[in-house]
This record gives sequence, structure tokens and C-alpha cells, in this order.
Amino acid sequence: MTATRCAVGGRRGSLWLLRLRGFDGTAYEKGNILLVTRGAPVNPGDDVVFMREDKGGTRYVLIKRLVRRNQSSRTVSRYNPPKTFTLSRKERRKAHLVIGKYNRAS
Repeated sequence: MTATRCAVGGRRGSLWLLRLRGFDGTAYEKGNILLVTRGAPVNPGDDVVFMREDKGGTRYVLIKRLVRRNQSSRTVSRYNPPKTFTLSRKERRKAHLVIGKYNRAS
């Protein structure tokens, strides 16, 4: 999934608006706008955003439900098709909390 990011403030705790441009079978659809906060603690049951940027500047976003976490990994789930898997904290260092969603226009 790719996203366009618009930062509202630049510090820890600032908000991002993510406009989704792809779809990977989550509860979110292409065109949705997510409200994401940086630096807030994430807990099992939360929807979280993992973001990485390639050398060309393209941002790739993974949005999943956090199931559990430990010092070396996070277990996450997806909706469609249902699947649970583990992400290494080395590869996906930061998890950002989804605090809201605006549905795409019909």
C-alpha cells in the first residue's frame, strides 16, 4: 500500500494525514484518509501504521491490527483474508497509532 503523507506539526505527538492510494486487504480502502499520531504508545488491539521510504522517495505503508508485542517483534493481523504474522522490530522499527479515519467519497 502506498500513501501520501501530510504532516501536521513536526514533533513527537504530531499528526499525519495519510491518503491511501493502494489496497492490501485491510479495513481501509483506497481513497480513505487516516489520522495517525506519531509517538503515541501502541497496544494490542490498536490499528497501527508501519512506514518505510525507498531511495526514490516512494513511501510504503503497512496498516495492521497489533495482536501482541515483545522486545524483538510485533505480531499483527490483517482482515482479508484473515492472517496473523510477525514483523521484526529491526525491519519495522516504529509503529504509529491510527486514531481516526475519513471514508472515501462515493
